[in-house]
Amino acid sequence: MSQSARSYLLALLLFVGAISAKTSVCTMPAATLLLIWFRSGALRWRKDVLPTLPFFAVALGMGAVTAWLEKAHVGAQGAEYALTVSQRSLIAGRAFWFYLGKLLWPANLCFIYLRWQPDVAAFAQWLYPAAALGLLFTLWQRRRQLGRGPVTALLFFIGTLAPLLGFVNVYFMRYSFVCDHWTYLPSLGPIALASAGMSELLEKLGQKPALKSALGAALLFTLFALTRHRAAMYADLETLWRTTIDENPASWLAHNNLGNALFRRGNIAEAVSCFVRAIELKPDLAEAHTSLGVALASQGHIDEAIAEFKEAIRVSPDYAEAYYDLGIALECAGQTDEAILEFQEAIRLKPGFTVAQMSLRSALTRRRNDGSAPVNQGSN
Repeated sequence: MSQSARSYLLALLLFVGAISAKTSVCTMPAATLLLIWFRSGALRWRKDVLPTLPFFAVALGMGAVTAWLEKAHVGAQGAEYALTVSQRSLIAGRAFWFYLGKLLWPANLCFIYLRWQPDVAAFAQWLYPAAALGLLFTLWQRRRQLGRGPVTALLFFIGTLAPLLGFVNVYFMRYSFVCDHWTYLPSLGPIALASAGMSELLEKLGQKPALKSALGAALLFTLFALTRHRAAMYADLETLWRTTIDENPASWLAHNNLGNALFRRGNIAEAVSCFVRAIELKPDLAEAHTSLGVALASQGHIDEAIAEFKEAIRVSPDYAEAYYDLGIALECAGQTDEAILEFQEAIRLKPGFTVAQMSLRSALTRRRNDGSAPVNQGSN
């Protein structure tokens, strides 16, 4: 086997390892062809395209597996993801400008941004994808005058970001259609273009290398200071969720998670208010109903807690945790037989639910010791 063949097989093996660790590298084969075109101005089938086909096969296969996992196992399906192609196009267009804008001017950052409401009847929303396509078309048409750099950077940005523009269901899109950290790889295109452009400009102005180094150091220091300031919000969970609420008061996830953090710290009263606010923002949020129920139960309000658990089951009949929590509350109310039924249903929905299995065994033992009549083994 020749040295070039060994190098090729090693590259393919490393790509398989990389994509197994992080599916976001699935765009690498397309990016490779793009860079070849950038350097030579053309793509040759035998020399350039044909060698990348195994890489494309691996990328498409792993991409399909990841999309299936997101939908079937992570939970990226349901009413929140029932979007038409037109709605997804609106999301993609707006996300493109959102990410490009944040990259150029990283202000008003937020851990969870407001989830947009795509409206195909709103003309203004169509301006986002139209303007994105217009920019790409313009740079392509003027590639001879401007060079291939600008259109290459934009194609890299769009192509690498494509899996996260809304056309593929990603679980996090339940909370927001955009997320800052999704641009760490796509941002390389515009950053490389800006760096090359700035370097060329300084050379034309006759600036010395020392000035370039000084400007680069100043930029790095500025970014370091901004990053350090921003990182303070991650000091602990309570700080994170309070900061998120300050920046996006409509984030029901932040209200619910802040409530959980406060509950673990023993601040039950404020936790309850957070859960109530989360439910006001999203009435069908089963997690908030169960969290509120647990908080109410800890205060001794068992009947109110039972009502919250039942509401969680009503809005999300497959939510095993709600059945388990309802079983615990029913046991506290002295309704052991009813609690057993809820534990059984929780285990049926989530066979590996160890805590529910332990609670079920404990409840069955208690019922036998009490001499109660056998409980109906059917699910409710």
